Amino acid sequence: GANGVTGATGSNGATGVTGAAGVTGANGVTGAVGATGSNGATGANGITGATGPSGLDGLTGVTGPTGLVGPTGPGAGATGATGSNGATGVTGAAGVTGANGVTGATGSNGATGVTGAAGVTGANGATGVTGAAGATGSNGATGITGSNGVTGATGSNGATGVTGAAGITGSNGATGAAGATGAAGATGVTGAAGVTGTAGATGAAGATGSNGATGAAGATGVAGVTGANGVTGANGATGTAGATGAAGATGSNGATGAAGATGAAGVTGANGATGAAGVTGAPGFMHYPGELFGGGVVFYVYRDASGVEHGLIVDLTDLADFFTPSQWGPTGVDILGCESVWYGEQNTFFADLAGGITAVDLCVNSSAGGQTDWYLPSVQEYAMIWNSLYAVNSTLRSTPAAIEITPQVYWSSTEADADWSYSFNYSYGTINMDFKSSSYAVRAVRKF
Repeated sequence: GANGVTGATGSNGATGVTGAAGVTGANGVTGAVGATGSNGATGANGITGATGPSGLDGLTGVTGPTGLVGPTGPGAGATGATGSNGATGVTGAAGVTGANGVTGATGSNGATGVTGAAGVTGANGATGVTGAAGATGSNGATGITGSNGVTGATGSNGATGVTGAAGITGSNGATGAAGATGAAGATGVTGAAGVTGTAGATGAAGATGSNGATGAAGATGVAGVTGANGVTGANGATGTAGATGAAGATGSNGATGAAGATGAAGVTGANGATGAAGVTGAPGFMHYPGELFGGGVVFYVYRDASGVEHGLIVDLTDLADFFTPSQWGPTGVDILGCESVWYGEQNTFFADLAGGITAVDLCVNSSAGGQTDWYLPSVQEYAMIWNSLYAVNSTLRSTPAAIEITPQVYWSSTEADADWSYSFNYSYGTINMDFKSSSYAVRAVRKF
């Protein structure tokens, strides 16, 4: 018959307390898919009743506090075998929705049953008459969100079970012949889609006609009242997860491939421009400390303002020594021009001009090494010998008839005053001032 007028939507009722979750029953075996029955004729659409006004929304109920999360149990066990699915119970009539009970603790997961073969799909029952929609209750007030419970420790993951092979997909059942549609003849082959025309104005909905007779299946009777839904069977417990299998050993690294051939060398770039020549350094010396040269051993080299090389040479032997020492000269005589601490040749010249200076006379009168221009060195010239003493004594030690400069005191040509002159101590490398009548060693030098 024609659909009744839709009633006004009532306000939503308050949400009840959620009841404790029941144990999940085992799933029944799915029956084989049945053949699809033939389609009945489509009746003319009845007039759509006017939509009733929507009811007011109710207040949202207060949310109760969330319970504490319980501790996580010990590591998950092995995954159990999948149980067979239980038979699906008859759907009973829908009862009035009771208030939601308090959410109970979540039970442990039962073992997953083996998935049964898909059952045959039964024929579709006749569609009952749609009753009038009940009033929608008002929405309950939203409860306060409770605080989150403490998160328990995470258990270890169980081993992942082997995935079973996919079952064979059954063949589709034959499609039944379409029943005759009311006065209209059988539907022909669908032609190509025509150009969509301009949408016309929506006409008023016509009255819903009575359902036409079903084709070969016989006329469709009056739809019976939809039966109440059967009680849903309890779900079976989910099995505990299996332990995670140990990771496989890491395979050894493959052998390193052979190195590729070296590419050809690139073309050598053109040479860059030659940089400007640097400043020419000062020329080196021809002579050096420790060289056996000019009747003795070179102990110092230098260049004058004109760039000419010069040097100082020390005698191969002492003219007076520890065993046969010499006085500097008479006391009480101050020799003018004999005070230089650097230029022994100048001191010797003025001392020799004055006469009677014993240490100076030994040098002036020497012809050692075939040279006749020897003089008594100043205290700083003795110090310059001290600075090159290693090189000088190395040559003296290897030269026949030569005598090393030994740790003793030597007279210099540098006068202090009428009674004192300077000496150089080769035991410590120090300059001393001594009485002129003291007796010390003497060794001459010359220049080139």
